[in-house]
Amino acid sequence: MCLGKQYRADYKLAFHEGSATFNHESIDSRDLWWSVNSDGTLVVIIPFMVNRHGLTRNDVIQKFGDRIARLMEMHGCR
Repeated sequence: MCLGKQYRADYKLAFHEGSATFNHESIDSRDLWWSVNSDGTLVVIIPFMVNRHGLTRNDVIQKFGDRIARLMEMHGCR
């Protein structure tokens, strides 16, 4: 799990191969980016947990957690 969508290019360099792309989803007007790398690892990028554009409300945090849990189930993560 990576925090801060503005660092997406850095996370791609750290955890992915060059041609990889991230899937984008919007949850309550906040961005969730995710992908599975060549090792089968789910890489998820979420907003910082500060300011009005971040994850600051419990209900939004819960929605992100629920979606990440579903992604983990879909891709065989534990």
